[in-house]
Amino acid sequence: MDRTTRCLAALAACLWLGLFPARPALAHPHVFIDTVTTLHFTDGKISALGMQWRFDPMFSSALLGDFDTDGNGRIEGEELEVLKEEAFRGLDELDYFTDLRVDGERVTFKEVEDFRVSVAEGVLAYEFTLHPLRLLDPWNSQVSVSIYDESYYIDIMPDEHDPIRFAGSGMDGCRFALGEDRNNLIFLGLIAPQKADILCGTP
Repeated sequence: MDRTTRCLAALAACLWLGLFPARPALAHPHVFIDTVTTLHFTDGKISALGMQWRFDPMFSSALLGDFDTDGNGRIEGEELEVLKEEAFRGLDELDYFTDLRVDGERVTFKEVEDFRVSVAEGVLAYEFTLHPLRLLDPWNSQVSVSIYDESYYIDIMPDEHDPIRFAGSGMDGCRFALGEDRNNLIFLGLIAPQKADILCGTP
């Protein structure tokens, strides 16, 4: 498998969805990601989501082997541009695996910005920014965010210790509640993804 096919299969899951739509035994997770989501506030409204995806060591090693062409243990410069092009191809159609909702209505995003890659102790992480097509008001509406791959080729879980962060102006009084989204089962109804409800105002 060449690096383009490997990256697309893991991060876009398009090949999996197209070739194996009804074979759950084959679709157990092949890649594992821990996520940290930073909600950026502007005057009390959510204007951007800062995303961090930390990959499992095995897939991290595969990405480094494919994209760290000079072997210096980092992905930068032209390597970074090539990785971004391949990693995010087709992900816009999947909202970058990010299910952001306001009062139950799904919100879509502009193109990915500020993409960068870090490597620490053999673990590779993507960091990037998603801007919703409109500002979100968590004070007067129900806002939630959930990150998952419907095909379950990738197991995406919020970081155990630091899943949601807040930054910016007008965030004081906001918190989150994390739990299973039993109303949005994936993978033939077998898996409940994790969802963070954003709660602003009086507890």
